[in-house]
Amino acid sequence: MDMKIEVIKRETIKPSSPTPKHLRKLKLSILDQFGPAYLSPILFFFPRTQYLNSDSSERSRILKQSLSISLIHFYPLAGRINQDNFSIDCNDEGAEFVEARINCPLSKILADPDPRALKKLIPPETVAREELFTSPLLLVLCSFFECGGMTIGACYSHKIADGCTISRHLKCWAAVASSSDPAAALPFAP
Repeated sequence: MDMKIEVIKRETIKPSSPTPKHLRKLKLSILDQFGPAYLSPILFFFPRTQYLNSDSSERSRILKQSLSISLIHFYPLAGRINQDNFSIDCNDEGAEFVEARINCPLSKILADPDPRALKKLIPPETVAREELFTSPLLLVLCSFFECGGMTIGACYSHKIADGCTISRHLKCWAAVASSSDPAAALPFAP
């Protein structure tokens, strides 16, 4: 499959309000301290429907704004791994958000899923060892297809987010995005 991806915009999404000073450092568990630093990918598909009728710039704006709100409750995701590898600096440096355009309809991807093409729809999973302490703990790639469909691919650092945490963050992000009500996002106790 000849799918081309064009990056439109790359930006850092910070929490919509600062993390309180007493929550600025989060100690990692012993398992996380000595476990490998890798990213856990997830990919969602959204075909164009009557409910998904806004243009890509409006959808992107809503996703970025709601991600910013969700990061208040999941503030470690906006931090960085401390140089000592024993803690997370919850310093509000933010998550990476990339917008891209794809030169084919989403139906082409869904009709014949090719692992190489699907891999292009999630942020790169590898981080060089020297970048480990400066890299975001959450990477998001929002891809818009020529048909109006879209995908959201995300990679979470497994040092800070297991499957349950990822699920809870995605639920929070979706609740805020769909209602634009920050109260819809339940706080997450670290």
